[in-house]
Amino acid sequence: MESVSDSPARRAIVVCLWLLSAASLRAGEPAKPPSPIPRSVLSDISGRRETRAIKALFEIVRKEPANKAAWFLLGAAYNRLGLHARAEQYLGRAAALGADSPGLHREMGIALAGQKKADEARQHLDLADPRDPLAARTRAFMARPAWRRAARESEGKWGFHLTLGTAYNDNVTLRADEAIRVPGERAGTRAMGLTVGLRAERRLWREGADRVRAVFGFGHTRYDDLHEFSPTDLTAGLELSRRTPDYAVWALPVIRQSYTHDESYCTSLALPLGGEVRLASCCALGAGYTLRWDDYHFREALRDERLDGLHHRLAMGPRFWTADGRLGCRTVVTYDRNHAAGDSMRYRAWGTEVGANYRVHPRVTLLGSWSYRKPRYLHDNVRSPAAALEPRRDTTHTFYVGVAWRMQENQRAVLYYSRQTNHSNIPAFYEYDQNAVGVSYHIAF
Repeated sequence: MESVSDSPARRAIVVCLWLLSAASLRAGEPAKPPSPIPRSVLSDISGRRETRAIKALFEIVRKEPANKAAWFLLGAAYNRLGLHARAEQYLGRAAALGADSPGLHREMGIALAGQKKADEARQHLDLADPRDPLAARTRAFMARPAWRRAARESEGKWGFHLTLGTAYNDNVTLRADEAIRVPGERAGTRAMGLTVGLRAERRLWREGADRVRAVFGFGHTRYDDLHEFSPTDLTAGLELSRRTPDYAVWALPVIRQSYTHDESYCTSLALPLGGEVRLASCCALGAGYTLRWDDYHFREALRDERLDGLHHRLAMGPRFWTADGRLGCRTVVTYDRNHAAGDSMRYRAWGTEVGANYRVHPRVTLLGSWSYRKPRYLHDNVRSPAAALEPRRDTTHTFYVGVAWRMQENQRAVLYYSRQTNHSNIPAFYEYDQNAVGVSYHIAF
């Protein structure tokens, strides 16, 4: 007969007791400290070589899933790449393992701000070091109207932008009679203008980097002595876009109705297409094409007719900016071609524009631009017999300088001066100098 000491039940009990004692001994041993992060990984992150650093960090967390520093650096690297959703995921892993530092809250605030989660981002940024330049830069970025508008869109709320402006216009035109031409004799018009504009936007759908947004606009400009040149514009459009840290593409089908005081009006259908590719950390190249159809209805005392036309526009140019965001500049080369039906103007034109902005103070930015345009008209319906002898060729220069002052987070005022000169081979009707001084007030809410 088998003894109790040799029974299978007794042997099972002994094995269980031995396993429990071994586990208790192992639990009493001190935990193995995580491996230090190699210095090469830190230099890769600081040297903008995030992809190589991410590969090394994934190898570390594969071997040591409890390495808090590796998870934190993974989140920081993905923040530098602009992939803020993945950065939030890996920073959350570090926090779940017990990481809690001002640097972790700073990176989590950056990740949440990149996803337009305003309230959560502010909570983490408040726990970051107040002297941290990255945290301060993120707070300033969140205070910009464009970011606030994007945050409202991510929540599906309406965003509004109101513009109020007034300007003094001085237009000096060379005057010459068809029968008696007086060289150098000039006439001009002077008028005060008032501009009111309202734009409303709302996100209709978003999935990752893709989004659909509705855009509506209203604008009216009134001159005190030139009522016939006081237009009212109504605009409605639908923007489809895809935006990533490396590139962006968009399309904006839009319809516009424009009225003037003399009951003339114009209906326009436009399809702008554009895109931008980021070439370096501070450089991007953009291009765009616009197809527009215009239907004009002229109702004047001596003129009542309807004209339509098809307009093409190509634009391309680079954009540069500094790492701190204080200086930005752009260069654009354009080509326009207008195909008009009936007795109207048809032309093609080359042009270029150079612009720059420089922030001299956190609230003050200097603005400036210069543009050059040279249209050549293929047909002209002017009344002058000289126009029938040769096609009309113009040269237009436009100069603009301004100062923008950000009064509050969502309010800005701009004081500007612009000058436009046009020279033509038919000076009797088309040579002019126009100067304007004005101020505009912008508020986003």
